[in-house]
Amino acid sequence: MKTISSPAIILKKIEYGDSDLIITFFTLNHGKITAIAKYAKKSKKRFASVLEPFGELNIVMTSGRNKELLILTEAQLSHSFTEIKKNILKTAYASYWTEIINKSIENSVTEKQIYALFYKLLNLIDKNIISETAANIIFQIRFANIVGIKPDLKNCCLCKREINGVKGEKLFFDIEKGAIVCEACNGGDKKNIPLFKGTIKQLLWVQDKEIEKALKIKFTEYCLRQATDFMERFIGYYVAKEFKSLKFLKEIG
Repeated sequence: MKTISSPAIILKKIEYGDSDLIITFFTLNHGKITAIAKYAKKSKKRFASVLEPFGELNIVMTSGRNKELLILTEAQLSHSFTEIKKNILKTAYASYWTEIINKSIENSVTEKQIYALFYKLLNLIDKNIISETAANIIFQIRFANIVGIKPDLKNCCLCKREINGVKGEKLFFDIEKGAIVCEACNGGDKKNIPLFKGTIKQLLWVQDKEIEKALKIKFTEYCLRQATDFMERFIGYYVAKEFKSLKFLKEIG
């Protein structure tokens, strides 16, 4: 019988029958894994109410008859993000990041960089060290870097000029090309996303710097709004998914 253990964060939980839960975990050591928690709904002692979103668990799973579905045998809470659970806005952002991870990464592929990014930003918004909106931009652009869909923000993809060498403050992002287009090359193409140089420079800082330096950024109010809209559209396009949590976030935001 195969046994695996790892720190983990719950991505998705669904009821199965009268007493069981099927849970998708994002684990540090084994990536995304789905397991069944038998009698979790009926027995209060079984997992002591730890199988809730936005907490880090130490879990132990064993293989059963169904090789694709592991059996959860132990789950102990190691870090509870209690402030996230108390605040609907924090919960909405955390749910959005959770859904991005769940819909983007393959099963059983170790993603330690994504796990570290996810955990760090959950911890920071839980402690009110960083605003939820800034954390949202940082999560999305660094997630894009890690999974290999990094937006090209340094040069116009057509004339190849660096953004600092482009006249004016207005540029555009061609989402199909995944790259910046200067105003002269854009030629009035309305499908491209407008971005000001200031926004692009702040995104580049977050994209290229070490995480601790990236977290120190102070977004201007306008750049915050523009970067948020851009990153949500970018992630949606390249992941090719609709996010229910994002719709809810916009309703309450």
